[in-house]
Amino acid sequence: MILPKKTSLDILDKLLNKLSEFDLFPVIGAEIEFYLTQDNNNFNELWQAPTLIIDNIEVEKEKGKNQFEVKIDYGSDIKLQINKIIKLKQKIEKLAIKQGVVADFRSKPIVNQPGSALHYHIHLENSKKENLFIKKGDQERELLMHCIGGLCETMNENMIFFAPYSDAYLRFKDKHITTPSKVCWGGNNRSASIRIPLSEKENRRLEHRVACADADPLEVINAIFFGIIFGIEHNTPPPLKVYGNAFLDQYEYSRLTLNIEEAMDNFKNSKFAKFMADVSLQF
Repeated sequence: MILPKKTSLDILDKLLNKLSEFDLFPVIGAEIEFYLTQDNNNFNELWQAPTLIIDNIEVEKEKGKNQFEVKIDYGSDIKLQINKIIKLKQKIEKLAIKQGVVADFRSKPIVNQPGSALHYHIHLENSKKENLFIKKGDQERELLMHCIGGLCETMNENMIFFAPYSDAYLRFKDKHITTPSKVCWGGNNRSASIRIPLSEKENRRLEHRVACADADPLEVINAIFFGIIFGIEHNTPPPLKVYGNAFLDQYEYSRLTLNIEEAMDNFKNSKFAKFMADVSLQF
């Protein structure tokens, strides 16, 4: 779903204001995956991606053949972070053309290769800039658990923002261990929709792995922030933690939405749709 930019920015402002009422301030980073194609997906000549350096951001190899990833460092200016993602994608596309190849940010451009995602890494701070996702001893914080619970509760309702194009849903049918397929969360588990990466204590965060690389970064973060707020306001518990490959049938979590028609239907009567309508009436 592509919304007018002003509408999406108004929604973001409202969401950030709601978080600030709880003395919560998000810090986000991102990872974007893409393929480099040549002559209609002919990969005979491998492009040397490490030669592409953009604003001190280095391109890294990913799992797929001629698939790569770039990372956006963490920041608390959410609008600036979103703008960085958009501009970085544009720069990659232009530089790729100069190298004689095409940067393809589509979710699933090659059937037998892993899909491409936009992963958001997020933690919440208070006004003292303390990371509120850091464990208390060996225990996870209730705040983090409620955030995960809200994200899982609203995930399928908001899939139209994470996967706005019909062919994007091919990615979620992939059996690749790095691709989410179910509404679940785990530790250092890339098959989970929400992952808690291994990290230094100060960098404790959640990683939202559902959005496709061709989704709108602003609309994606709006849907994520809404899920976080919903979980906090309703003390939403998360589903049971997954420890193995979530794609396996033994893990009976809800499936992620598998087509755009279902995604549209899920959103029509969703909690986020009602929130967005209320915001529109206020502006």
